[in-house]
Amino acid sequence: MARPSRLWPAAVALRRRRLRRSGWFEQDLRTRRRHLLRSQWRELTQIVALLALAAVLLAYAFRHQPQLQAAILGAFAGALLVSAAGFLALADGSLLARLGRSIETDVGDELRTTAGVYGVISAIAFERFDVDHVVLAPKAATRSR
Repeated sequence: MARPSRLWPAAVALRRRRLRRSGWFEQDLRTRRRHLLRSQWRELTQIVALLALAAVLLAYAFRHQPQLQAAILGAFAGALLVSAAGFLALADGSLLARLGRSIETDVGDELRTTAGVYGVISAIAFERFDVDHVVLAPKAATRSR
């Protein structure tokens, strides 16, 4: 029995994510992040505690206006999540690597939709590096610089 067509892209995306997470590059990024969190956990906890305290004090100041209070708490929570992700990527030195990986994925998706291309093999992993894309096409291609 064939799978429903609406599930197929999700299954392909999940398989790609699992393969990407098993590569050396992802493991290196996770190792950097783990090292940062283990070595700087006190400072990170203090920053989060100060932001939480500021949110609570500001919400308390507007305790008679519940809608404004909810907006303040929501804005602080959203800002905390977004800034935490950005700060961790900057602090562990993986921001550019993560952006590059995202762009590499987009390029692979774009190559797959190009006319005249039989297939694209992405992220061929070796011990300490990977080949971004191998394009299978009917005509020989020249190497671009």
